[in-house]
Amino acid sequence: MDSFKTRIEGKLNRVHESPQKSYIFKVNHELRKVNKKAYSPVLISIGPYHYERREHDLRFMEQHKCRYLNDMIRRKVEESGGTSRDDILSRCFEILEGHEDRARGYYAEAVPLRKEEFIEMMLVDSCFIIEYFWKCASPEGSEDDPLFQADWIGASLSRDLVLIENQVPFFVLTELLGVIGPRPEPHVIGPWPEPHLPHLVLAAVNSLFVYRHLPTTQRKIALMFALRSISDLIPGGIIKDTLSEERGKLNVESLKNIGHLLDLVRMFMLIDETLLVDSGTTYNQVTQQPQRDQDEVERGLQNNFVLVSLK
Repeated sequence: MDSFKTRIEGKLNRVHESPQKSYIFKVNHELRKVNKKAYSPVLISIGPYHYERREHDLRFMEQHKCRYLNDMIRRKVEESGGTSRDDILSRCFEILEGHEDRARGYYAEAVPLRKEEFIEMMLVDSCFIIEYFWKCASPEGSEDDPLFQADWIGASLSRDLVLIENQVPFFVLTELLGVIGPRPEPHVIGPWPEPHLPHLVLAAVNSLFVYRHLPTTQRKIALMFALRSISDLIPGGIIKDTLSEERGKLNVESLKNIGHLLDLVRMFMLIDETLLVDSGTTYNQVTQQPQRDQDEVERGLQNNFVLVSLK
């Protein structure tokens, strides 16, 4: 009887009265049986769920993760004029160490990594994502980058970065961007508790294939509409929309509740629920207007894509 009570009490003591909400899950094994490849990364491992594959079939991208981290640190050292690489790494470790428990709690499954391994993974994976977004929006950043020399690499990365099992907490990206990313000019920071948040969301929506399911013309209009709605949250904006006078209204609070990149993509795929044009016209009505000319769409995108960056 005593051993029985001891076992039960031990289990009860491990139960949290108010467990932290999880955001990142593993796909149910029954669902995975239908199509295993649909839920597994083919090029890059992000986060802990496919961590062991970094030493095997996904090893190729590990060198590029380190290269991207080095590029970010080098730019930050040059920008600061007095901060060393050791200073930056120490600050990143301090930030991630302070958020370790919160970050681990984002995962529904226990993460069997030691403290240093977990923090290193968060740093390397998150900085790769941030730097990849920057390069997608910066011609000079991607011109000689081997990851931009073949279209299939970009398509595979965009796919892998939105898999539910291949995520890092979005708040970690925001925190690291504030430490190691490009510093926005004061006039475009805005009244944000996390001033880099709208810039990060803007770069993510621009870099990922959010509207790949739509026909070409409608896809480009949807992207321009979404980017403009985010830009409007930044004082002065950084995108000048030449497509129309309509403006999408984006719920600021919704940006603060993004759990991970897939969560962000889902939010903008449901754009008709997220955005509303000033006149009360829905987004779908705007994108389906017959007078939307293909050449007009192309001109608007060409004029604006180069402005969509983390800066």
